[in-house]
Amino acid sequence: MKQEDYQEFMKFFSALSEIVPNPPSREGIYLYWEILSRENLTLNEIKNRATLAVKEKGFFPLLSEFFEKADPKKEAILDYELLRKLVDRYYYPDFAECSCSIIETKLKEIGRTDLIPSFYRWGAEIIDNPSYARKNFVETYIAKKDMEKKLEAPKEPKKININDLKTLGDGNENT
Repeated sequence: MKQEDYQEFMKFFSALSEIVPNPPSREGIYLYWEILSRENLTLNEIKNRATLAVKEKGFFPLLSEFFEKADPKKEAILDYELLRKLVDRYYYPDFAECSCSIIETKLKEIGRTDLIPSFYRWGAEIIDNPSYARKNFVETYIAKKDMEKKLEAPKEPKKININDLKTLGDGNENT
């Protein structure tokens, strides 16, 4: 996370603390920021993990839950369910263009601008064929995450074994 994510982080965690029993105080949420902002996690990853913890366990996520290995399939299903709920609630076929603008605005309000392209790609499928949309959304999401990991992975320099090289001459040999 970056320093510019602070306001959105505090807004999200403050809202999250309103819906769970025994939430941390504002100072506690600030400590979450202090610890999590030093980690190599994006704000969306943190939001996904926090939402998943609340959904699965019903309480405010412990710090350890942010450091566990994220399951891309669980994250994909959670993101799909979010899109499906927004489409179910705000999409009206007679007002398609307006409905899409409302859903896009709602995604921006909750800080999930990363899902806007997915909404425009899968929105119609969510309405017409939800099982097909879910299956393909999850597969695409997992493939995207795998590609991001490959692109982020540090590349090791190639190691050359001297014994594998042919003996090089001084350049004065006759060929």
